[in-house]
Amino acid sequence: MRSTSTVHGHLSRLEKKGYIRRDPTRSRAIEIVEPGPTTTVAENGDIVVALLGEKATVKYFYHYEDHVELVPANSQIQPIKAREVTILGKVIGLLRRFA
Repeated sequence: MRSTSTVHGHLSRLEKKGYIRRDPTRSRAIEIVEPGPTTTVAENGDIVVALLGEKATVKYFYHYEDHVELVPANSQIQPIKAREVTILGKVIGLLRRFA
């Protein structure tokens, strides 16, 4: 950060996106806006963490009219077909560390 205008620009963008709230009557009053509950919808082809019974698994998700199919990345393993699964989360990124 080379100047106060750079900081002001960053704060303005954060405020527009709804991440912070500033009090115009106080120069240093910045409040972080806590996000509320969010719902993530898994779409066909997404990688999900799914709960089958008491076991969690990470697989590609495909929803059909009468069942759900969880397809592993390993083609040697058979896909899992089920009428009902619980989606615990969706993979949105991957971090790899190379030594």
